[in-house]
Amino acid sequence: ATKGQTTFNFVKNAPAYSGIKQRRYDIENPNIEEITVVLAQLDAIVGALKIDFIKIDVEGAEMGVLQGAIQTIQRDKPFIIFECGLGGSDYYGTTAVKIFDFMISCDLKINTLKRFIAKDKALSLINFEQIFADNSDYYFIAYP
Repeated sequence: ATKGQTTFNFVKNAPAYSGIKQRRYDIENPNIEEITVVLAQLDAIVGALKIDFIKIDVEGAEMGVLQGAIQTIQRDKPFIIFECGLGGSDYYGTTAVKIFDFMISCDLKINTLKRFIAKDKALSLINFEQIFADNSDYYFIAYP
């Protein structure tokens, strides 16, 4: 949600784990290179452009991305595919409740991708918290 510069931790021997903060890695001896990157809010980048779809895969920094896109999300109600769960999100102080409350405040429902494709009803907070906590799935969709 902030802007400016920060350090990005590039995990050379497991790039998919790269992110702003170091986190739990499922590899031994992660080889991390620190890179300076520019942060920008999505709202500032897209301006008035209509956005129908957002994909977020930021190794735990989901809430920062969402907060930096709140005007766009509230205005356009895009479909948002995102990954989250323990082992990444918790390193940023993000909880299932914070994500769920954010989406609800933007009039969006949450489901797993599998359940959404199967046309199952949206997750309740209790269901989302359980999936988030046990990492039984970490691919989610928020939708109007």
